Amino acid sequence: MNDYEIRCPDMTDVPELKKLWKDVFGDSHECIDGFFSRYFRPEMTKIIRYLGKLAGMAYILPCGGYFYSGAINSCAMIYAVATAEKYRGRGFGTAVTDAARRQAEKMGFSAVTLVPAEPELFRFYDKLGFKTAFYIDEYTFTYAENCGVHLLPADAGEYGAVRERMLRGKNHIAVDLTALEHQKFLCRICGGDLALIEYGGETAGCICWEMDGEKALIKEYICPLDVKKTAGAISAGEYSVWSPGMKKPFAMAYGDVPPGYYGFAFG
Repeated sequence: MNDYEIRCPDMTDVPELKKLWKDVFGDSHECIDGFFSRYFRPEMTKIIRYLGKLAGMAYILPCGGYFYSGAINSCAMIYAVATAEKYRGRGFGTAVTDAARRQAEKMGFSAVTLVPAEPELFRFYDKLGFKTAFYIDEYTFTYAENCGVHLLPADAGEYGAVRERMLRGKNHIAVDLTALEHQKFLCRICGGDLALIEYGGETAGCICWEMDGEKALIKEYICPLDVKKTAGAISAGEYSVWSPGMKKPFAMAYGDVPPGYYGFAFG
C-alpha cells in the first residue's frame, strides 16, 4: 500500500496525463487537447502513482440524465480508464475505476456508467459491480441509395432537441450540451458531423457520423426511415451503423439500473 497512491491530480500532472492518453489510446494531439479543454477537472479525475510515477487514470464526465420510470436521474460516465503498459497486471485498473466510481457517487450522481472498449471488458467490469444496462443494434452494408434525403448540419442544441423528441417515452441517456458539443468536435475532425435528417420538407430524425477512410461510421441513427435511404447522402464505400435497439450490449451501469439506450458515448 505504501508503494502507490490514488488521488485527484493537480494541473502539474496534466502533461503526464496527456502522454499516458497518447500512449494508450493513440489519439491525435488535437483530440486530446480538445478533451482536456472541455472536460478536465481535477476533482473529477482519479490517478494512481506508483513509486512516484503515473501508472493509471480515469475521468468522470457528467453526461446528462438517464430517463426511466418517468424520472430523470443524474448520470456520470467513467471514461478513458487507462494503465501504463509497464504497470499492468497489478490491479491498478480495478483500483482507479473503483475510486472514480466512488468519487462520482460522492458528488451526487445517481447513475454511474461506462462503455467497455472491448467485448471482454464486460466481464472485467462485471466483477466491479457494473451490469450491462444499455444496448444498440449494429449492422453494416455496402450499398445505399439517395432517396431525396437531405442532411442538414446541426449545432449541439439543435441536434439534442431532435434527439430528445425522437427518444421521448423510451429509457435513454439525455446527453447534455457539453457532450454533444464534444461529439460534434470529434466528428468534424474525422470528416463527419452531427446533422438533422430532412425528408419531404420535414425533420425526420438525426444522425451522427465519422469517416474512417472510405467507411462511414454512423455512431447514432435515430430516424424511422430505412438507414440505407439516408446513408446515401454520405459518400462512402461501406457503412457501419449504431442505432437504438436491444441486440448488442453497449454500456454498463453500477448496480441495478433498468435497460435502455445510451448513444455514441465518444466511442
